[in-house]
Amino acid sequence: MGERISKLFDKSFKEIFSAQVFAIIGGLIAGVVLAIYTDRIFLVPGMLIILPGFMAMRGNISGTLASRISSGLFLKVIDPNKIHTKLIRGNLRGSFTLGIIVSLILGLIAFIFNYFFMGVLTPLIILIPFLAGLISNFLLTPLTLLATIYIFKKGHDPDNIMGPFVTTIGDVTSIISLLIVVFLLV
Repeated sequence: MGERISKLFDKSFKEIFSAQVFAIIGGLIAGVVLAIYTDRIFLVPGMLIILPGFMAMRGNISGTLASRISSGLFLKVIDPNKIHTKLIRGNLRGSFTLGIIVSLILGLIAFIFNYFFMGVLTPLIILIPFLAGLISNFLLTPLTLLATIYIFKKGHDPDNIMGPFVTTIGDVTSIISLLIVVFLLV
């Protein structure tokens, strides 16, 4: 019986469980920050349209980057001691570019929705996710790379940990980035 229980709580389970606990705590932090500054965020019409997509986008793009780096590490295509390679630069550049393009598209969709469905002309709604995307990308992209390699070097499986980690960090950086831009522009 004891052996069956110890198999249940193997290394992978512990890694995944720890990552999920981190995600819950990070999600609560992001929610508290959002709740504190809700009045400021809603000064811009259409911010509620942007918020879910912007937060999801950060985690999705960084999660894909972490997955690609992790696969490269396991396949030994990426050396964890050499991060200045063409392959890694290409992945970082692609992730960063994708984040910027999707942020701009998100802003354009919010602008169009605001205009056609709410009758509000708010060009600022295009600029906010674009600038917040830049800020968030500068923080999250290198952090994703370094955390994936660090976790791999420590003998853990990045595939078990990085998904919840980057999604949570993405949520927090998304909220903070949007707040910085809103505070600067509004």
